[in-house]
Amino acid sequence: MTSPPEEISVKCPGCGKLYQDWRRPSINRTLGEKFDVVLLTSKAYDSRWLTEFIKPHLADDGLLVAVQNCMTAEMIADIVGPERTVGCVVELSSQLFDPAEIRRNTDTSRTWFGLGAFDPAHADRIEDAAEILRHAGTVDITDDILSAKWMKLIVNAMTMGLKAILGANNEQVFKLPGARELFLRAGEEALAAGQLLGYKVVPIFGLKPEDVENTNNLLETLLEKITRDVGPAALNTVLQDHMKGRYSEIDLINGLIRRRERQERQADAGQRRAGRSEPAHPCRRTGTRPGQYGYDPPGVGRLKAGPPRRLNLEAVEDPAEAPAVVQHVFIDARLVEWVAVQ
Repeated sequence: MTSPPEEISVKCPGCGKLYQDWRRPSINRTLGEKFDVVLLTSKAYDSRWLTEFIKPHLADDGLLVAVQNCMTAEMIADIVGPERTVGCVVELSSQLFDPAEIRRNTDTSRTWFGLGAFDPAHADRIEDAAEILRHAGTVDITDDILSAKWMKLIVNAMTMGLKAILGANNEQVFKLPGARELFLRAGEEALAAGQLLGYKVVPIFGLKPEDVENTNNLLETLLEKITRDVGPAALNTVLQDHMKGRYSEIDLINGLIRRRERQERQADAGQRRAGRSEPAHPCRRTGTRPGQYGYDPPGVGRLKAGPPRRLNLEAVEDPAEAPAVVQHVFIDARLVEWVAVQ
């Protein structure tokens, strides 16, 4: 890490314009300084080690902003402290398949960030992060960032897994009979789990409180808003991961919902004494890691059985444990088995 400062020219892959005389600073000099604001934009499963890496380079009064999917903010706060942690909900869509060529599906008018402090005593510092992110989109500040993060988790749980299995974008997937109903059923489970865990229904994606409160159409509203904002051709992040043959965040989306719900129920002493009954249609998933079972491309033809009865799932090690109807769905280098207990 000893690269010297240098003058560079950058060509925009989209319009071809050449930006000259950009100055790239010395890497070793930069890391010798403390940073006031760091935007963490990695995959959620890399958050812990990256936060530990960032920690010594973050100023004592600096901010680490988790610009990510999934519920990573609490873990980050445990490492760098709640006073230096800013939670962030993200609504945007982009694609990266070739080095340095980023396709952004949402322009600034359709990109949204929700920010919130962990420590109310430091809420005034949120504006420092908001000022930076306003260059990329609209920014709202919330006083319940964890509930806002769970609201986004609901949206991701509704759509990401199924679209990845089918290899479909928004325009394609909504033409499939029953797809919308599957999205909403997964959302219902995620919403119910969040309420069990104490998360509140709060507005995200630039919606107003009246759009999400006291309504029977909450999930439809969220689904329609994000579909409209990201556009018909967007490929979600899980599908992109599968197309690239790498690990996705699905275990920290659908898998997290199922685990957190189960843990909460098991912690309830009253339910333990009474004996917990299983959900009416429990379901399990196995085979979540690349290279575990072989290769076959995603696509609608990969669905070989009826839809699962439960959509937010937990991992099991042995496929032989799975009873009843089994769906085998290959997604690039991974096999997903959806198991519906009759």
